[in-house]
Amino acid sequence: MKSCQIVIYLVGNASFRSKWQDAEMKLALRQNLPIFLIRIPKTTGPVPQPVNHLHAINWEPKLIISKIKEKTNSLN
Repeated sequence: MKSCQIVIYLVGNASFRSKWQDAEMKLALRQNLPIFLIRIPKTTGPVPQPVNHLHAINWEPKLIISKIKEKTNSLN
């Protein structure tokens, strides 16, 4: 994750059960990486615990691109 500039996490019905997501989200938070939660269409699963303060973006490509550009531009 050292070479990452952002983290994109797909939120689905069971993605919160991944044994790796907790560690990955905590690492991203420690490294102050922008985290984007993208809601998979027609799913209702919860956002992972370490980032449950963040809001998932709906699966709308233009919205996703806009949010990523907005956040990454503010970092420069």
